[in-house]
Amino acid sequence: MKLDARRVLLIALIAASAGYHGLRASRTFTELLNPGAFPEVPFHLRFPSPIVDRVSEGAAAEGLAPGDRIVTVGGRPLIGYGDLGLAISAGARTERLRVEVAREQGLLPLDLPMPRPGSTRPGVGQIAGAVILELVLPVFFLATGFVVVWFKPREKSAWLLLFMMETFSNIGTSGPSFEKFGPGLGTACALWLSFFASSWALAMPAFAIAFPEPPPLDRRLPWLKWVLFVPLLAIALITAGINLSYANFEWGARVVALAPALGRPALFLTFAGVSVFFMVLSAKVRAPQNADTRRRLTILLTGASIAVGPAGVIALLAILTGQTFSEAAPDVVKFAAILTMLVFPLTLAYVVIVHKAMGLGVVVRQGLQYALAHRAVRAMQILMGFVVAWGLIDILSDPSSRRVDRVRWMALAVLFMVLFQRGANRFRDWIDRRFFREEVDAEEVLADLGDRVRTLTDRRDLLGTVSRTIGDALHVPHVAAFMRGEDGFVPAFATGFEGGSVNVEFGSASVLTCCVTALQKPQTVYLDDDRSWVRREKIPEAEALKLRDLRSEVLIPLRARNSVEGFLSLGPKASEAAYSPSDLRLLQSVAHQTALALDNARLVDQVAHEVARRERLTREIEIAREVQFTLLPQTPPRIDGLELAGHCRPAAGIGGDYYDFIPMDEGRTIGLAIGDIAGKGIPAALLMAGLQAALRGQALAGSRDLARLMRNINRLIYESSPSNRYATFFYGELRGSVLAFVNAGHNAPMLLHADGSVERLEAGGPVVGLMEVAAFTEGSVTLRPGDVLLGYTDGVSECMNPRDEEWGEDEVLRVLRAHRDTPADTIVGHVMREADAFAAGAKQHDDMTLLVMKVA
Repeated sequence: MKLDARRVLLIALIAASAGYHGLRASRTFTELLNPGAFPEVPFHLRFPSPIVDRVSEGAAAEGLAPGDRIVTVGGRPLIGYGDLGLAISAGARTERLRVEVAREQGLLPLDLPMPRPGSTRPGVGQIAGAVILELVLPVFFLATGFVVVWFKPREKSAWLLLFMMETFSNIGTSGPSFEKFGPGLGTACALWLSFFASSWALAMPAFAIAFPEPPPLDRRLPWLKWVLFVPLLAIALITAGINLSYANFEWGARVVALAPALGRPALFLTFAGVSVFFMVLSAKVRAPQNADTRRRLTILLTGASIAVGPAGVIALLAILTGQTFSEAAPDVVKFAAILTMLVFPLTLAYVVIVHKAMGLGVVVRQGLQYALAHRAVRAMQILMGFVVAWGLIDILSDPSSRRVDRVRWMALAVLFMVLFQRGANRFRDWIDRRFFREEVDAEEVLADLGDRVRTLTDRRDLLGTVSRTIGDALHVPHVAAFMRGEDGFVPAFATGFEGGSVNVEFGSASVLTCCVTALQKPQTVYLDDDRSWVRREKIPEAEALKLRDLRSEVLIPLRARNSVEGFLSLGPKASEAAYSPSDLRLLQSVAHQTALALDNARLVDQVAHEVARRERLTREIEIAREVQFTLLPQTPPRIDGLELAGHCRPAAGIGGDYYDFIPMDEGRTIGLAIGDIAGKGIPAALLMAGLQAALRGQALAGSRDLARLMRNINRLIYESSPSNRYATFFYGELRGSVLAFVNAGHNAPMLLHADGSVERLEAGGPVVGLMEVAAFTEGSVTLRPGDVLLGYTDGVSECMNPRDEEWGEDEVLRVLRAHRDTPADTIVGHVMREADAFAAGAKQHDDMTLLVMKVA
C-alpha cells in the first residue's frame, strides 16, 4: 500500500499515542501495584515557581520553610517540575533529597527526608478502574479512530472522528505524576493530556458539522463555525500551555497569566460547543435523506444525549449560579457524570462498526465487530478469573484469617467462576445468534434445493422456493426475486415487505439493469460507500432509490451460461451483521443451481436454434468467400518484359484486402492496385467489392489523370460507405517504362532497383472514403530491367509472433533483396513463408496481401 503524506501523519500519530498511553499505563500500574515503593516530595511548590508553598514535617525539621526559593535539587538546577521529578526518582533508594535554598546569607544546602506513602494494597475496584481507564477504553477508542482514518484517509470526517477519539481517551483521567518522566518527556505527556482532555467540546461540533456531510448553512457560510472554533481552540491551547512549567517555570507562568480568561467564559463556550453539536445533529436527523443515514444519526444523537446529559446539567447549573464546574456539584456526582460521557464514544464506535458509517470495508467491519462482541466475552472471562485469583491470594496470605474462612472463600470463588463461565457461554451463544449467522451446512442446503428445483417448472414457484431457502439459512427478512421479462427485469417473488410484494421494475435500458447483467457473482451493495461498485458505475438516484426501497445489501445475478435470467435482492440480516465471504460463496452456488433450473426448460430449443443459425451463417460466409475470391485476379496477365504475381490470405473466412491487375490499351498499359479496407469480415469485404468496382470503372473509362481518378474513387467510396469506413489504397499505371502512381495512405510499395537502391512510392494523399473532398498528387518513376516492385498490406509487415513482436518492413525488404533474382511468384512465396516462420504458429491477426512486378 502506497504511503502518502496522510498515512505518514497517521503512522506518526499512532506511534505518539501508543507511546503516551504506554508510558501512562506503565507508570500508573507500577505505582498502583507497588504501594509504598515510591517516596513522595517533601514539599510543595507554589504553582508555577520554585518557591516553597508547603513542607512536610521532616523537611521543616531540617530547616525548610514556606517562602524559600529552591535553586538546585538533587545536584541540578531547578528550572521546572521535570527537574524535581528526576531528582525524586534518583533519591528513591536513599530516601533523602538534597536541595539548595536561596537565603540572604547565600545558598543553604539542606538534606531532606522523603516521606513514603502507606503500603495499603489496592482494592479490586481500584485495579479494575485502572484497567478500564488506562487500557480498555483508550485502546478501544483509538483503535476505532485509527482504523477509520487508515481506510478513509482523504475524508475530513474520518480525521475529526480520530480527533474525538483522542479526546475521549483522555477524559476523566489525570494520569500519573508526569514530572517523574523528566523535563522533556514529562512536558510532552502533560501537554498531550491537557490539550486532548480540554478539546472534546471542540471536537464534537466539528465532527457533527462534517459527518456525514456539511449542512446547508455551513456550505453557504463556511467561516461561521470558526467564530466558535477559534475560542475553543485557544482554550485548549492555554490549558495545555500551563504544563510548560514541567520544563520551565517561567514559560508556565506566562501562560498562567492568561488563565483568568478560562473561568466562566470557558465554561460558557464549552456549553455552546456541546449545544451546537446537538443542534446540528438534530437538524440533520429531521432533514430529508436516506433511511440508513437517518438511522445512524438517530443512534448517535441518542447516545450523545445520554452521555452528555449529566455533565450538561452540571455545566448549566454552574452558569446559572455563577460557579465553576468543579464547584457546582459534589466530586462523586462529577465523577459519575464524566464516566457517563464515555457512552458517547461507545455509541459512535457502534455506529461506525455495526451500522457501516464511514464506509469501512466489509472484512474490517466484521472483524472488529467479532472482536468487540464475541471475543470480548472471552477476554472478560480471563479478566474475571484473574481478579478472583488475585482476591483469593490476598485472602489466603492474610495471617489473621481463620482456616474455615479461607475454605468458605475458596468454595464461593469456585462456585462463582462456574456460574460465571456458564453465563458467559450462554452470552456468547446469544451473540452468535444476534450478530452472526448460525453455521449452515452448505452441502445440505444445496442438495435439498437441487432436489426441489428439479421438480419445479413454474419460474415464479422456483424463485419463491429459492428466496425462502436463502432467507431462512442466512436470517434475511427482506428478499426479492426478479426474472427477465420483455423489457428488463420484473418482480417474481418477495418476502418481508409490506403487502407481501414489491412494485419495482428495472427497464432494459436502465443503468442498473446493465450493471446487474454484467455481474459475474454476488455483489454487496453499500449506497453510502464511495468505493462501492454502485457509486463507481454512477447509478442514477432514481434507480438508487429502488435499491433503497428493496433494502438491498446483496444482488445475486442468476447467470446461465452467457445470459442473466434474473436476480435476487437480499436485505440486511436480522443481526445487522455484514455478509461474510462464506455467505457470498454459498449464494454463488445457490445462484448457479437456480440459473440452471431456469434455463433448463428452454435449453433444447435454444441449442437447436443456435445450431441452425450457425449452419446458415457458416454457409453464408462460404458463399461470400467464394464471391470475394472471384473478384481477385485468378491468374496474372501475361505482358512481355514483365512478371506479375499476387496473393491474398484473409485472417478470417473473408477479408478486406484487395489487389488487382488491369490490362488497358490492348496490353500496352497495365494497372496495378493494392488496398486495405479498415476492419475485417463481411463489412470490409463489401467495401472491398465497391472499391474494386469503382477502380475498374474509372480505369477502363480511359482517364489517364491518376490524381483525378483517385478523387473520383474517394467520392464514390465516401458516398456509399458508413462514416467510419475507409481504405488505404495504392494505384499505379505502367506506360512503357514509366510507372505513374497515386498512394492514398497505403504502406509505400518498395521499388528495388537493379543497382540495389530502394525507392519508396509515397506520393499521393489521404485514405479514400474518409473525407468527402480530398486532394491527391500523382507521382512517377522510371523502371529499368532488373527492377522489382513489391506492394504489401500491413498484415505482412506487422505480422506478430507469440511474444507480440512485429516482423517489420526491414525484414520484408531483406527477403526481397535475398530473392530478387527468382520469379515473381517465387518472391511472393518466400515472403509469406518467412512471415509465417517468424509468427511461429501465432494466430494471424490481419489479412495478408502481396503484389510483385518484376521488370525483365
